[in-house]
Amino acid sequence: MAMVTAGVEPGLAAIAPVSGGGGYADLGPRSTQSGVPEAFILRVMGPLFTGTLDAASGEMLVETVVADLNDDATYPLATVTGVAPWDTMLIENRHNGTRRCAFVEESGLVRASIEADLGDPLVIRFYRGPQVLPSTDCTLREGAEPYAVIDRFEQGFTFQGQSFEADQPLVSLMEGLGLRRGHPDFRRMGGLAQMLLDPSDPAVLAQYWQRQPLEYPGTGETTGAHALIVTTMGDTAVPVSGGILVGRAAGIVPYLTSDPRFGVPANQQ
Repeated sequence: MAMVTAGVEPGLAAIAPVSGGGGYADLGPRSTQSGVPEAFILRVMGPLFTGTLDAASGEMLVETVVADLNDDATYPLATVTGVAPWDTMLIENRHNGTRRCAFVEESGLVRASIEADLGDPLVIRFYRGPQVLPSTDCTLREGAEPYAVIDRFEQGFTFQGQSFEADQPLVSLMEGLGLRRGHPDFRRMGGLAQMLLDPSDPAVLAQYWQRQPLEYPGTGETTGAHALIVTTMGDTAVPVSGGILVGRAAGIVPYLTSDPRFGVPANQQ
């Protein structure tokens, strides 16, 4: 908060934020602070659909992982028997036609996500072996036939005040973009999200501390706070990179002028 206030409040002379940071769209994917992954990562990557194979019984429990306000919640969808490593799980959104797929790992785990709005009808199918051809929409091999189809809830539960009954058609419990981790679309989404966050981002407002003070014509006052930015090594809530980013924006960490001692800017040391 001090980082933001210092960029717009002329009466503030100095700040010393501890473990502060900026670049919100970059902090979101890096932070493990409770509520942050759920608010950013899960809503961008979700809704998630996972499968866990029980080696003892040979049954795979298929579940969905969704955002529940600032938390996450997991609900069982169905059990599938006879699942083997490298089998194919395919999810289809019957409303928008999107299809996503994944292979069952040797460990007996599988995970996929799909673009969906709240209440979109879904169907999950399992196929023997790897049945997906090189494609962007999970095109299957000719003649591939599913050995298990999940299009209804196997058991009932309540989520956010709404009851879902056993044998009710399977639907998405949340809206989400279903983006894949590390995919270019995920990075592009982060860049677009940052544009919306810019007006309140310390990394944007830090330039007004000293480097380019804001002047208020009505009073003649200008911003000009001095700053001591204290980062915390190993902080997984606000990573050190966020504090350095604000320091770079404020001009405290040079990134264009080389340090004569090292021959590179401080930002590269």
